[in-house]
Amino acid sequence: MADANRISEAVTIAIRHIGIGYSSSGKIYAYLQQKGYDSSVCRSAVDELIEREYIDDIRAGRKIIRERVGRKQESRNLMAQRLASAGVASDKISILLEELDDDRATCKKLFDAYYPELPDCDDPYSLIKEFMSVASRRGYGAESASAAFKMWLEDH
Repeated sequence: MADANRISEAVTIAIRHIGIGYSSSGKIYAYLQQKGYDSSVCRSAVDELIEREYIDDIRAGRKIIRERVGRKQESRNLMAQRLASAGVASDKISILLEELDDDRATCKKLFDAYYPELPDCDDPYSLIKEFMSVASRRGYGAESASAAFKMWLEDH
């Protein structure tokens, strides 16, 4: 068991770092390690901060998700990677992904943001290619992008 004084010190430092914002458990753990605390102290401090509701991975993850709309819309796979790199705990990532619309719906939203109107195009193949390129850059597979393109065409 880590020294209680060391844990208390780490908790205080983490609270100052968090301030009034939202931080994930992984980010705070990494911050405390950077400050020189050993892994048992970091883990205990993070656990205490979660218990005291200074850290909430769901809230931190939802903030990340809210920022990824419109032209920044991403597939579930890419969103999972983004949440993991932001230090959101893996069990919370699965909960957050369940809250998202499926990839076809979010890909259509991406298309709506990029193309509010049907673009002038003489070559339908180049139009499809352009849409698929946009979708693939945001992590969407061909099947989801194709279905989203069909839905988008029906609306336009």
